[in-house]
Formats: sequence, structure tokens, C-alpha cells
Amino acid sequence: PHAVVQLSQELAFYRNVLNISGDPLIGLRIGAGYHLAHYGMWGFAMMSAPSFRQTLAIALRFISLTFTFFAYSIEEKANEVTMAIDPLGDYGNCNQLLIDREIAAAYALFGQVLDTKFPLNRVDVTHRSPRNSRRYRDHYGCDVTFGSDRTRFSFPRELLDATPRGNNPSTAEFCTQQCEFLV
Repeated sequence: PHAVVQLSQELAFYRNVLNISGDPLIGLRIGAGYHLAHYGMWGFAMMSAPSFRQTLAIALRFISLTFTFFAYSIEEKANEVTMAIDPLGDYGNCNQLLIDREIAAAYALFGQVLDTKFPLNRVDVTHRSPRNSRRYRDHYGCDVTFGSDRTRFSFPRELLDATPRGNNPSTAEFCTQQCEFLV
């Protein structure tokens, strides 16, 4: 539990995953397998928030407790919410894998919070379109733009008022306090 994995070691791991698998879409599969419980208190705090808006506030406030390689920002518009992810460094040949893992994980986690297939309006990624680009559309159920200026995904704004399946304000407060302690 006290082991520290250096960024260079983690990137070496992902380079090996790419080389061994030979699957350019492996990031989608890795991210899809993430579960809220994998994140400990951060996941439990998200799941027990009274609204999805508060889930997102918790997620962004304690993002340092996750496995992310990205900085998140959120923009709320009249009909949709857009979350942008910007890399914290240069990940070389792991860029596509890490972008795909990140968006697939967020998609999976948000679906778990709301106990539904999370509806996305669109996904934009900075990497080029792989041969099997249709699999992205099939995975997310929306249009995916490749070669975008920024990586981001959008979803309907009304989801902000949705109630998470684990809604429990006292649990959310306890888990948020634990997240503050961990940070």
C-alpha cells in the first residue's frame, strides 16, 4: 500500500501494453473496465453525492486522487456540458491509449454513478482516426471527431440535476472529508 509508481514506470507499462496487445483501441477496453470502487474514497464520494452536479464538483475537486494524466475543465452551456481534458505532459506513443482510457473511464464511471448508459452528445479527440474508428461510435453511442484541437466530451445539461443511485448526503460528507484528509 505504500509503493510509489513513478510516471516513467507507468508510461513504460503502457508502452508494453501497446506492444504486447497490438491493439490500437486497447485504451477503450482498459477505461471501460474501471469501477468507482477502484478509486476508494474518491469513488465513494462521487457515488453518494446528492446530485450529479455535486458528483462532478467532487470529481474535479479531488482529481489528484485518481489515475489521471490529464487536467480537467468543465463548461456549462444552455443545453449541454462539455468536459475538456488536457494532457499534463508529453506521453509520446502512449498518447492515444491514455486519451482513450481517460474518456472511456469517465464514461464508465458516470454511467455507474447514474446507474444508466451515460448519454454523450459527442466526443472529440486530438489523435488521428484509427482503422476501426467506427468502434468508437459504437462504444460511446455518439459521433466521435478525430484530429480535434482539444480532447473533450459533451453530455446533456439536464443530467446535472439527476440523482446518483447511491445518493446519501451523510455518506457523501464523510467521504468528502476523507478525500480532504487524503489530499
